[in-house]
Amino acid sequence: MKTIKFIIEEPTYQSRATFFIGHTFKQFSAIVEKYRHADEKPIDKDLRDVNGLAVTMRNKDDLVCHIVWLKFFNWTIPQLGILAHEIAHTAFAVLHHKNVPIRIENDETFCYLFEHYYKGALRKLSKTHKEKKEKKNGKQTRKLG
Repeated sequence: MKTIKFIIEEPTYQSRATFFIGHTFKQFSAIVEKYRHADEKPIDKDLRDVNGLAVTMRNKDDLVCHIVWLKFFNWTIPQLGILAHEIAHTAFAVLHHKNVPIRIENDETFCYLFEHYYKGALRKLSKTHKEKKEKKNGKQTRKLG
């Protein structure tokens, strides 16, 4: 599988998440290591066998970063579940860092954020999947004019 990286911006809480799909755990760990703040702990090597991970950390510029990593993605129900699971962690982390408590009285806050990131990720992955399929089938798209 080709590696995919994309960013989803979210305006209400002025947050963003960076997604890494198809990278090995070693590749992903190296990327995080390159950008993590010196006070942040490295990714635990014991997590190398997981299929997905959500990481929230400060980068070298002391900014909070939300990162979602999936070892692979293939549109199966288990993979859609892993994507949703890691985005749920990310939504909770965003709200925690914005000092927004989550309770049943304001559960819509979490639901909004989760939906925003999940739909955004599915759009990006769908676009990548479509481009890959067209390339495989030898279709070329041209602009008229």
